[in-house]
Amino acid sequence: MADTIRTIHVEPDSDLGRLLDEADDVAIELEIDGVRYRLDRVRTSDRPSAEQVERSIAGIRRAAGAWRDIDAEELKATIRERRKAAN
Repeated sequence: MADTIRTIHVEPDSDLGRLLDEADDVAIELEIDGVRYRLDRVRTSDRPSAEQVERSIAGIRRAAGAWRDIDAEELKATIRERRKAAN
């Protein structure tokens, strides 16, 4: 899969624009010489804003290394013990 998505702008009054508008919430499949492509409608609200992405990255950076002092084997043993006690 490509690292980026290429956007092709379609005029709303074109044949393709009208067909896409009619399809609305269903996936569309295009076929060219036996090769099939799927188009799905992407709503603006489905994509995070640049601000949301930056906040997420900042949160991940703040959390990085937060568990570095935890003994992983001890933590797993504690979880196993608590699971046995819960049953």
